[in-house]
Amino acid sequence: MVSYVNTTAEMKTLTDICCTSTNAVQIIESIPKDQPIIFAPDINLGRYLVKKTGRDMVLWNGACMVHEIFSAEKIAKLQIRHPNALLIAHPECESIAENADYIGSTTGC
Repeated sequence: MVSYVNTTAEMKTLTDICCTSTNAVQIIESIPKDQPIIFAPDINLGRYLVKKTGRDMVLWNGACMVHEIFSAEKIAKLQIRHPNALLIAHPECESIAENADYIGSTTGC
C-alpha cells in the first residue's frame, strides 16, 4: 500500500510506502509493474497518479475536504474576470485541475 503523507498514524501503520504530492509520481513509477498498488487515502491524488503513470491502482475512496470545496464554477467565473491569470492547482484538486495551466505540489510552484 502507498499512502499520501496527509493521513492518520493508524493508516501509516498499514502503509508500505508513504509519499507526498511532490514525489508521488516517482514513487508509483518505482514500483514494479507486476506489483498491484493500493493508494490511500486521497482518491483525487490517486486518479491523478493513474493518469500520469498509466498504472492501474485500487484507490481508497477518501478525499481532503479542503481540496473538495473548490468550485469549478466559481473558478470559471474568476477566469472570465481575470483572463490573463494562470490557474495553478494541486493534483488533489481534481475538480479544477483539468482546466489548470499548471498542476503541481506546493514545492513545484
